[in-house]
Amino acid sequence: MFAYRRPSANGYLLLRENNRNWLSKLSPSHEDRLEEEIRELRMKMEQLYLEHGSLLSSAVIEISRLLDEKINEYINRTKNR
Repeated sequence: MFAYRRPSANGYLLLRENNRNWLSKLSPSHEDRLEEEIRELRMKMEQLYLEHGSLLSSAVIEISRLLDEKINEYINRTKNR
């Protein structure tokens, strides 16, 4: 019998076959890479806000738009799961 569990947060997949467990390292999916990009953009936007002191700064607005695009891309990719 062969079974598996969903990937863990550290990127490993637990496989079970004939009462034996195996760990398999997963390469990051596109969604994982998008999540990381979103985290990085959020941190950058917060940093720019602190540097410029305004949400209306052109740098903050530019990062915010890019962040919106990445979030929308993530939502569109994951909504049909």
